[in-house]
Amino acid sequence: MHLKVLAASLLIIAGGGAKGFAKSLLRMEVDMPTGTAPLHRALDQLAKKGNFKFSYSPDHLPADSLVTLGNMRMTVRQHLDRWIKRGFDAKENGHFVILQPKPTGKKDLLQLQGRVVDGRNRQAISNATVYDPLHLHSTNTDHNGNYMLQVPQRGGYIPLAISKVNYRDTIIMLPVGKQTHQTVAIIPKPLEKVASVDVKKLENRQEIDYLPTVKLWVPPGQMEKTKNLGETIRRTAQVSLVPTIGSNRRLSGVVSNGLSLNILAGYSGEIHGVEVGGLTNIVKHHVSGLEIAGLGNLVGGNLQGTQIAGLANHVGGDIYGMQVSGLYNLGLKDLHGMQVSGLINAVGGQIKGTQLAGFANYGPVGVSGFQVSGLVNLSGGPVGMGQASGFANISLDDVGGCQFSGFVNVTEGHVSGLQAAGFANVALGNVGGVQVSGFGNLCTDTVKGLQLSGAFNQTKVAVKGQLSGLLNIATAEASGVQISGFLNVAKSLKGVQIGIFNVSKEAQGTPIGLFSYVHRGHTTMGLWANEVLPVGLKFTTGVERFYNVFTIGLSPIKEQWGYGYGIGSSRRFGEKKRLGHQAEMLLWKVHPQYGLDIFELNFLARLHYGVSWRKGRVSVLAGPSVTAQTLASQWSEKVYAPYDYKRVEMGWLDLARWYGGDVTLVVHLGGI
Repeated sequence: MHLKVLAASLLIIAGGGAKGFAKSLLRMEVDMPTGTAPLHRALDQLAKKGNFKFSYSPDHLPADSLVTLGNMRMTVRQHLDRWIKRGFDAKENGHFVILQPKPTGKKDLLQLQGRVVDGRNRQAISNATVYDPLHLHSTNTDHNGNYMLQVPQRGGYIPLAISKVNYRDTIIMLPVGKQTHQTVAIIPKPLEKVASVDVKKLENRQEIDYLPTVKLWVPPGQMEKTKNLGETIRRTAQVSLVPTIGSNRRLSGVVSNGLSLNILAGYSGEIHGVEVGGLTNIVKHHVSGLEIAGLGNLVGGNLQGTQIAGLANHVGGDIYGMQVSGLYNLGLKDLHGMQVSGLINAVGGQIKGTQLAGFANYGPVGVSGFQVSGLVNLSGGPVGMGQASGFANISLDDVGGCQFSGFVNVTEGHVSGLQAAGFANVALGNVGGVQVSGFGNLCTDTVKGLQLSGAFNQTKVAVKGQLSGLLNIATAEASGVQISGFLNVAKSLKGVQIGIFNVSKEAQGTPIGLFSYVHRGHTTMGLWANEVLPVGLKFTTGVERFYNVFTIGLSPIKEQWGYGYGIGSSRRFGEKKRLGHQAEMLLWKVHPQYGLDIFELNFLARLHYGVSWRKGRVSVLAGPSVTAQTLASQWSEKVYAPYDYKRVEMGWLDLARWYGGDVTLVVHLGGI
């Protein structure tokens, strides 16, 4: 009674474990027609409707007695209770229902001997499993097909089952007291049935016998029995010390348990409920419910529920639920849920959920959910939501959401959202949102949002912008803004570049910096003259709307020279674009007598406006200008105005201002 109460409590805790429990044959509801029939025919009809078989001895069953079929829907057991008035036990074994008289008196052990042969050629069959399906006593035949088995005596007949891979399961009924050396012929399965085995079913029953832990606990003979028995034996509960010592005996590998308690380790066919093990739980096929082990849980088939282990969990099929372990979790197929481990999570198929690990997560097919680890996440396929790690995230396909890492993010496909890394981000496809890193970002296709880095950004197309401390590169197009502390490079500039140096092949946008070069832009070289330095050279680079100006000039008569830097903007108009005007603002440093006096505050700020006429690559520019020169009042600095000027006193710093003009002959080196 206490065991039943414990089983019920653990099934409630398992939360849904009973959902996967296979339906009992005796509890199956079956409709029977109206009328009467001999008992043996009634049993045949009942078995046919329920898709199972009866096994019984006619000597102990009133097979010819008439029974009323009932014309009603009842369970198989209820039909049997109406038809058989004497006390009989009804037990299930795979697709068999075994009928035998209820036991009377004390159990006695009987020794059975016999031989198993092939039904076609009478050749001996070795390693066939012979067992009592009611009490699970079992043995394997030797190389001559002989067996010896001790079973408890119950009733007048003893059921004996024989199973072998690729042979039909066979059950015989041995009369107590009359048993002799039995020769049992078993029939091979038809070749066409062997060839048409359901491959998907086989795939869902993964072999775990090769694992070292399984070999340590389960003897080869017990594994052989498990392979021979094709049908699962259902039992409510079992208790074992080790796989060879327990209530399911050495047939534990083919038994489906609702409640399983393993003191050290256990070996079961299936679990549909709860299993608790002191060290290790081993399940050859599927688990539906809850598994708890001090060291590890090993399942050859699917898991529907939860595994909790101090060390490791291993599932050979799909996981529908959760794995929790101190060291690692492994699923050889798909994960539909969550893996949580202190070290590593690995899945051989698709991850349709979440992996949380202290060290690394691995999914070769893809991740529909999220991977979180202390060091590395690796996905061989698409990542649906994202990856977060302390060191690196790697996806060999698309990332549907985000990647966060302390060092580097790498994806061979597209990133729909955000890549954020302490060092670098690499995307071999598009980035739908933003790349943020401490050092560099690389995208071989399009960044639809922003690239932000401490040193380096590169992409094919930058839609909104690139911001870096050193270098931005857009190998095809920069549509937004490029801002860097040193250099911006774009093949086609359609936005704005802001940096010390800006380079592009063509520009519909505007580069702003100390030096901007556009291959098809506004690049000119000219000879110019003005009232201060009547002979000079002038170089401009950039685009017409904003360009840089570099000048150098001299005055042979006054023996003075100077150089300057500035910015300008020009515009052409008219039908043939020959007329134009421009404005320039320059800062000069002029030195007397061809010397280099860097200590004098003789800076000249000059604002110039001019009108131009152009034909082909040559144009002439002329217009007025206003110049302001800085003077230190306590020093007798030279004023470079060639004529009258106005001096404005401003404390220790004075300004000399005058009006003049520029004329320039320009050769256009860039685009026309």
